[in-house]
Amino acid sequence: MWASLFIASSASLSVASLDLCADEYALAFARHGQIASITHLGADSRENVFADRASGIPVNNGTIADVASLRPDIVLTSRTLPSGGQRIADRLGIRIVTIGYDETPDAVAARVRQMGALFGNSDASRRWVARFDALKANAGGFARSDVLWISPGGTRVGELARGWLGMAGLDPIRLSAERGRVEQIARADPDLIVESAYHSAAWHRGGDWRTHPLVRNMDVPRLTVDGRPFLCGGPGMLDVVERLQERER
Repeated sequence: MWASLFIASSASLSVASLDLCADEYALAFARHGQIASITHLGADSRENVFADRASGIPVNNGTIADVASLRPDIVLTSRTLPSGGQRIADRLGIRIVTIGYDETPDAVAARVRQMGALFGNSDASRRWVARFDALKANAGGFARSDVLWISPGGTRVGELARGWLGMAGLDPIRLSAERGRVEQIARADPDLIVESAYHSAAWHRGGDWRTHPLVRNMDVPRLTVDGRPFLCGGPGMLDVVERLQERER
């Protein structure tokens, strides 16, 4: 099925992406000159680990109407287009490739292969998959550790992030909603606290619990990680997992 996504004249392929998660795949696997446009978020180094590859690429506001004048061959998106956007694409002959949201690291690896075929850049996708396979092979060698995850969104970990952390032997603790957050954290007894550095200076008042004495004084090792890859859980996660695995050695 994915082979059908391959465009024979990949050198002249023009692709626009309409959201941050699609931007990541485009910037990670497109060949030079193939990207017609990415979103403002994709070009923002505060949001996207691949933003350094976005220099000179036009940015869009996340709608197909904003990229229509560029006449891309393909629009890459993580979400279904609204009916109006689909009509524009149909009228202009623009192909929509929806990547969706994957639920496991293995599904992300499959998506990477798909993107390598789409952009005619199987060398880049093979290199990524080789790194992924090496990390996956190492995963069984780590003792399991209970980890408390702290991010701007709280302590909840989605299934995809849970899978990535699991590749470093880390099992995120599931906190109950029956008690207050500080009490739960104090009772959790984690082996490690992993804190996202994503926009840490701008966390809203709801994050004040992080500085509560019961949390601040926990005698537990702490590690700060780049939180940007966790926004999508996509190709940028390899660097995070590699760092976590190195720590466990």
